[in-house]
Amino acid sequence: GKAPKGIKRPPEPLLLPYEVNWEDLNKEESEYWLKMGLYKKDTDLFNIKGVRGFYRNCRFIRKSMPDDPMFVYLTKERDTFKVYRPYALDKTTKFRGQLNGHILEGWEALPITGDILFINSSLKDTAVIRKAGYFGINPTSENSFTTLLNKAKELNNRFKRKIIFFDNDGPGIIATKKLRQELEWETCTLPLNWAKDPSDLVMRSGNYFDLNRFLDN
Repeated sequence: GKAPKGIKRPPEPLLLPYEVNWEDLNKEESEYWLKMGLYKKDTDLFNIKGVRGFYRNCRFIRKSMPDDPMFVYLTKERDTFKVYRPYALDKTTKFRGQLNGHILEGWEALPITGDILFINSSLKDTAVIRKAGYFGINPTSENSFTTLLNKAKELNNRFKRKIIFFDNDGPGIIATKKLRQELEWETCTLPLNWAKDPSDLVMRSGNYFDLNRFLDN
């Protein structure tokens, strides 16, 4: 029946719909990252693991398979993660995240201070940038800037130069302009005839020569 006036119903407990079981990358999963020149020590640095079971409301959805690998980006926070399927045809199933809106991926791998910090659009790009000899971080999406803006003052104190290095496609250009207006940081994009982003460039060329040449210049 109805509760007496003045008595409030207690809030429902927060339900976390997703659950993931993970393990270290197997041979097939590692081969995907090797296409970008990233070895186990590189993927371990950013806590990238293989998905052995992905569940929603305790119901199994899928797992990583040789022809359709599935990865999870873990954080130190419990129940906070992002799942990534690079070969998913349906973009709505390419990423799944839980409680990660406040996360800056790559943050835990940053030094206390440094000269140059690249702000990238994905963890793949951040990992590739690190392999090329530079530090980087990225928001969980190109439309999620709140945490980055909140950390801007700290980043200004820790790094001499901050360079926004988003994709050179339409959404990436829009996101770059928006963030540049907010923070007045430097920006750069790859030439259109090269690749969309750093990880694509390394996968296409099979080496880091063009990326290093671009970054050094």
